[in-house]
Amino acid sequence: MAVKLHSVGVPLEESVLHCQAKTSCYVDSDIISSGTLYVTSSNVLWMNDEQKGFAVNYDSISVHAISKAINYFPHPCIYMMVSELSCEYDKARNKNCNLEANGHDVEKDDEDEEDDDHEDRIIDLRFVPSDVNSLNAIYEAINKGSCLNPCAEDADLSEDDNFEPVEEMGQGDGVENANGNDDVEDENGEGDPDQFANADEEEGGAADVDESAMEG
Repeated sequence: MAVKLHSVGVPLEESVLHCQAKTSCYVDSDIISSGTLYVTSSNVLWMNDEQKGFAVNYDSISVHAISKAINYFPHPCIYMMVSELSCEYDKARNKNCNLEANGHDVEKDDEDEEDDDHEDRIIDLRFVPSDVNSLNAIYEAINKGSCLNPCAEDADLSEDDNFEPVEEMGQGDGVENANGNDDVEDENGEGDPDQFANADEEEGGAADVDESAMEG
């Protein structure tokens, strides 16, 4: 899947929760380039050295986790599953994350968007920092950003209701995702607590991620 990068920047009104330089971005296992990852109060934004990149709104992130399943992907990384149709930076500023599938821009006109509201395609994003020890800090920053941006349907709930602490399952392999769930359901609706490495586990002791179970 090709990615069209746009000139992006962190608006002054946004708080930067975490900034990680020398972070490579992969889309569906294809590397884009190395750049800088910003976790802000409104978005997760990545840009290359030419300040071209994209940003993802928190409400378009269905899953985020630390992945260490090197049998499936060769580098420990931050794994994110996002909806490409809602992967946009700011419509008002016309700075969109235009992700293209099979050479066709997935930005739809109003009629197409209306037809495909419930058929959003999914993108796998992976961020690989040169400093693997920063994975926990990045993950926790995304957690904080998610708490600051609850989904619209959950707006009437408190942050405590939306994001409860993850309870240990088995050996503590569960990881909270961007929606506040402590496990990830597969296509049959059955959660697998061993899919993701616990962000609190020490490096080398984390369980492997079966990312293949996340793909539709």
